[in-house]
Parts: sequence; C-alpha cells; structure tokens
Amino acid sequence: MENRAPRPFLTCYDYGTGGVWLLLDAPTFVAARLAYPEFIVFETRPEWMTEEEELEFRSDCERIGYRWDINEPPTGWLKEFFDRPAG
Repeated sequence: MENRAPRPFLTCYDYGTGGVWLLLDAPTFVAARLAYPEFIVFETRPEWMTEEEELEFRSDCERIGYRWDINEPPTGWLKEFFDRPAG
C-alpha cells in the first residue's frame, strides 16, 4: 500500500441552520470520511462554491486554527465537539 502525504480536505459540520467549516488533513478522502463520519467531507469543491469562496473558506479555517490531522488527537473546537454531552 502506498503511503500518501496528507492533504487538507474541506469539511463541514452541518448543524441544521448553518455549519462549522474545518480542514481535515488525511492521506485520502475515504480516510477523512472514516475518521470523522459525523462531518461532510468534500473530495472536491462543492458545486455551489466558487473557487474564490473555497480559497476564502480554507484561509478562514487556517486563520482560526480549524485544521486537524486525522492521525492526531483532537484539540480545541474538535475536542470540545466530541467532549460535549450527548443530546
């Protein structure tokens, strides 16, 4: 099996009335989806999103620290997401 360098996949947690955008570093799209099935992981830019918007979303994620490697323990918002009480 080939070892691929991680790449940042644009990802969204859709909470119904909006979403939280983040980047997940993973070697493949499938690996990112399997690591965090709660989220919508995009293999490519969503059809409704322009190239400019994608760059803005990615830049915003970087700026606010919403980028995580799937092989590392969650920190910050991602850790809080999984530590929250159910229900």
